[in-house]
Amino acid sequence: MTVTKETIARAELNLQRKLEWISRYDTRITFVAGVAIAMLGVLANASGLMSKWTCGAYLSFGTAAALLIISLGCVYFAQKPRVLAPNQSLLFFGTISKMDFTSFSKQFKNTSDEDYLDDLLHQIHINSIVLCDKFTYLKYSILLIGLSTIPWGISIYLSKLYLN
Repeated sequence: MTVTKETIARAELNLQRKLEWISRYDTRITFVAGVAIAMLGVLANASGLMSKWTCGAYLSFGTAAALLIISLGCVYFAQKPRVLAPNQSLLFFGTISKMDFTSFSKQFKNTSDEDYLDDLLHQIHINSIVLCDKFTYLKYSILLIGLSTIPWGISIYLSKLYLN
């Protein structure tokens, strides 16, 4: 198979698209984490003295807090850095950082077009897997925040009636 410059350019463009999706994801996950933290803060502020809590208050506060904390756990797992390379990539920062500059420079300059294309395609594949994982955790985090709004709202209502 002959590797053309157009094939390499298409692969580079595809990898760039994956990296742009990571940027879009980062914007969303920051917002979701902020909402979950704010809801936990309001919940903590509304909790009042536990000695005044009723069974319903324990249930609603506990459910809301658990769902929000699990949501933040999803945020953590989505944001957890992945720095172990499954191959000896000359494009991935995790691999490059373990090499001295002279070795990296020499290997990069001596890479054939075929090897470069293979490395690009591998990075596209790995970044696609990472993106899929990130968006799955984002989806679950949003779902958990949505589910927490009912017990959270009940908790806020109860805090106004009984807990202060």
